[in-house]
Amino acid sequence: MKIKPDDIEIPCDDPFRHDLLDRKQTILTLTNLLHNLETPYTMSIDASWGNGKTTFLNMWKQHLKNEGFPVVGFSAWDTDFAENPLIALTSELLNTLKSLDDNGDLELNAIEETLPRIHKITLTKAIPWMISLAGVIGGIQSNDPSVALMGNSLADGVAGTMEEVTRNESLDDSLEPLTYIEAKKEINSFRNALRNTAKKLSMKHHGKPLIIAIDELDRCRPSYAVELLEIAKHFFSVDNIVFVLAIDKSQLSHAIRAIYGSNFDAIGYLRRFIDLDFRLPIPERKTFMTQLMEQTGLLRFFEYSDYFLWGYSGDARRILGTFLGSPTVSIRQIQQALHHLGLSLASFESSAKVPYAATAVLVILKTLDPETYRQFTQSNMTDREVVDILFGLPGFQNLKSTKDGTLLEALLVIGYCEFAIEQGRHPLLETQSLFYHYWNIIDSLPNFEFDSTAIDELSTPPTTHERMVLGHLKTYFGMLDAARSRRHVGFNVTVQRLELFSDDLSGNGH
Repeated sequence: MKIKPDDIEIPCDDPFRHDLLDRKQTILTLTNLLHNLETPYTMSIDASWGNGKTTFLNMWKQHLKNEGFPVVGFSAWDTDFAENPLIALTSELLNTLKSLDDNGDLELNAIEETLPRIHKITLTKAIPWMISLAGVIGGIQSNDPSVALMGNSLADGVAGTMEEVTRNESLDDSLEPLTYIEAKKEINSFRNALRNTAKKLSMKHHGKPLIIAIDELDRCRPSYAVELLEIAKHFFSVDNIVFVLAIDKSQLSHAIRAIYGSNFDAIGYLRRFIDLDFRLPIPERKTFMTQLMEQTGLLRFFEYSDYFLWGYSGDARRILGTFLGSPTVSIRQIQQALHHLGLSLASFESSAKVPYAATAVLVILKTLDPETYRQFTQSNMTDREVVDILFGLPGFQNLKSTKDGTLLEALLVIGYCEFAIEQGRHPLLETQSLFYHYWNIIDSLPNFEFDSTAIDELSTPPTTHERMVLGHLKTYFGMLDAARSRRHVGFNVTVQRLELFSDDLSGNGH
């Protein structure tokens, strides 16, 4: 079994061959849009962390290349170590342009000649001034008070900033002090050279613009992210160039506020740079899970459908789909959860010994709330507390009294019993637990016949929700009774396996 899924392969001839998230139509729509844009133009692909932005962008870049677009790919995260984002971006741009300049007609030497001077004067403290100056040259204007605040924070005036630049001892000694006119001339030279090359490149590609795709901007240190965003807009905003930014707008807003202050209007600031903000559609999680389980071989573990002491495989798969399939769970979280699931299931000798119920419950809990998982498995938290926390999470409130919600609650009750006994405690003495509550109801009924009138004759008849939980406990009574009788039913052994696979080693890193 391929316990860990491979990184999504994007074949050059068919970039959508392994698309598990049904992104093709979205990419085709955006590609059609590119054919009709007036440049310069900047669009963002906005999605929260872990929802497939990088895979989407890589598929789109390959599709654009297949459609005849010139494309430059730039990973901001991979260049975050660089002191000067302009150097990193222009280097990547030139490398790509050279690969496209098979006849030497793009006049790249004109760009290269401007770069040494531009790179030197954008080092360290000179960067804010250069960005301000480039904005003036590029005609960037705004009446937004937050943008004005940003401008004030960059410099108290061109003259004052120029003094700061010329005093900066960290600059190369060969760099002579620049006047405002000289700096303006250098920037104009760079932009004109870039404009000329972009025009020639577009003509060479039948009128298609150059696409510069920047990924993972929101993962960079705040200063680098903001500088790169400003440089990309002000220095590269010329005809026949389209920027595509793959971002988590919420996280990028935090980075911007880290630079300009907590009260800064980060969204208004971003509107200054981004012409189109495209929100990546939320994919259908359950279909993705099924396809990923099939791809990795996980589905074979759920072919064993008969009931035995450690639960039904069908129930386990269903609650995994319900809880991990929530829109609040990211694609990356699903991948990590299925990775943990695969590692755990693969470590058992045969399907007849797999603790389906415990594995499903603990993988769900570990994915949705790792701290609650730790507290529960160490018997520092009651089943009632876990249920309250779990169904208090955004997106899960409405699941509590459903078939799968009450099944999860019933299995948490059984797990709580096993964990408590393992810690040397008697769960029937812990009056705040759900186990204590439900076992007292069960113990009050003859032969556990709560479907009869006997349950209605109790001094406090169970609610509809409680009856659903009791129904599941009746189905899993063998498991419940075994746990109460101090026999293992899979929870402790599952924790042992899950803890063997640390987050770092099992693929939970960025």
